[in-house]
Amino acid sequence: MTRRDSRSATELLLCQLTPPEWRDALLGDLQEKAATRSTYWREIAVALIGIILNTLQSDLKEKLMSPIGAATRRPVAFAVALGVLGGSALIATTMLSSRGPLIVIPYAALVIVAALFLRAEVVQPLSRRFSVTLGAFMIATVILYLFIGIFAAHSLTTIPLMGHLWRLGVMLGIGAVLSAAVAQVTATAT
Repeated sequence: MTRRDSRSATELLLCQLTPPEWRDALLGDLQEKAATRSTYWREIAVALIGIILNTLQSDLKEKLMSPIGAATRRPVAFAVALGVLGGSALIATTMLSSRGPLIVIPYAALVIVAALFLRAEVVQPLSRRFSVTLGAFMIATVILYLFIGIFAAHSLTTIPLMGHLWRLGVMLGIGAVLSAAVAQVTATAT
């Protein structure tokens, strides 16, 4: 391959890589600076660096402008993670306090955190916002329920199945009301 062929191939490749608004300016610079070999290849290097920086900038801009986060891409994983954190906070509250009404604080924090994340990530479908919040609420509740039934009260096997079902059913009703409120409050305009 001759020097002229390598220059033609390089120019052709750069024309394919550069955005259309840069092509004419780049080819003009290359033809002007074609007199010496060092300035020609320096222009090629500058063009390649510009292409790389432009690509990185557009990728970064897409990532920053895209509101897609964990609650949108993986809602089940998000609900499980939030539920486990909420369940841990509920267990800590139960172990550290003998006052029953303090259990409301971790539940309120769980609902508020879910609302903030869903609002920040602009999760669009109402059903997804509802199910993520309800899922996190119920996972936290089941974790607390199992902790109390196994370790604190040792009553998991002494209570009949219907006793467990109605207790969890009441919590499901409370969670559904709170989740509906969160889903409605976190709605955004499309």
